[in-house]
Amino acid sequence: MAAAASVRCSSTLHVQSVLRNKGEEGLRGACLTCITNGNADKQGGPWRRIECSLSYKSRVPAQSSCWQKGRRKLRGRRLRATAASEAEDVAAQDTATPPAIPHFSGSVRRASNAADSRNCWSAPDPAGFSLRSRSFPFNGKMEPAKEPFFTLVAVDWLKSDVRMDRLARRPGGLVNRTLKGGPPFVFVVNMQVPAGPVHYSMVYYFASYQPITDRMLFHAFMHGDEAYRDARLTLLPNIRNGSWLIRQSVGSRPVALAQVLKCRYDKGEHFFEIDVDMGTSALVRSVLGLVLPAVTALVVDLAFLIRGETEKELPEVLLGAVRLHTLELTSAIPPPPEA
Repeated sequence: MAAAASVRCSSTLHVQSVLRNKGEEGLRGACLTCITNGNADKQGGPWRRIECSLSYKSRVPAQSSCWQKGRRKLRGRRLRATAASEAEDVAAQDTATPPAIPHFSGSVRRASNAADSRNCWSAPDPAGFSLRSRSFPFNGKMEPAKEPFFTLVAVDWLKSDVRMDRLARRPGGLVNRTLKGGPPFVFVVNMQVPAGPVHYSMVYYFASYQPITDRMLFHAFMHGDEAYRDARLTLLPNIRNGSWLIRQSVGSRPVALAQVLKCRYDKGEHFFEIDVDMGTSALVRSVLGLVLPAVTALVVDLAFLIRGETEKELPEVLLGAVRLHTLELTSAIPPPPEA
């Protein structure tokens, strides 16, 4: 058999033995046939992988422009299939109307209307927070957040002479008092605020009847070890109304919460609680020294999420979000007893 020819071509294709006497034009014809019909001249023998624009050799892998284009198309089909599967899951959830979430009666009242802005809470517009999009690993694109997975149902403002931990487990606490050991699932964030001899806890309760499947990042977070949880837990702060100094001190960038503060985790059958000890950082304590005296004039938005890093974990989804309106320190109440 004659030696293979060296010709110029833009693709890497599977063709059969290519003889010298075919010439460049004949080779291009074979390439075109291979592209359109998936085969070439059937007279030449076994299939071979060839690298165009170099001397032809058998079984030489290459990544040409055509190969790269094919890979991009394949990746696009996979992304569309994943998006379609997720849309079907969402549609299936939407068609089944979940039961109404029980009434949670926290110590801080819910704002009655948009003009109600004293010592209360409300659910902020999630679009005010920017999250990583599905294409973030490739282009760094952020997008406005959609509705959180959990619904904000109550807020407690508690006061004690000791730090208050594991509030969701307490028999007289809001979770056990309301749910009595049943659904929905409740996500609890307990922000522990030291103030000299007094310890405050601002406790946010988020609830949902939606199933927490193993495809969700929150499922991995709940069942992961402490190192994984600490690396992924993220807070998004935003001072909506406050002095320039407090805005600058708090900032609005995502905060890897457990990288700054000590976080403790408590997982129950129908709840997951995060206790965030804000006294474990000297920097945070100094910020609290500015915030607490001015808290009656502040409007603060906070959102919680599990940070997504890989394409499979994106786009990011808010777990829950809350807006606090001009809180009164004196409105704090004692916590439920531990037993």
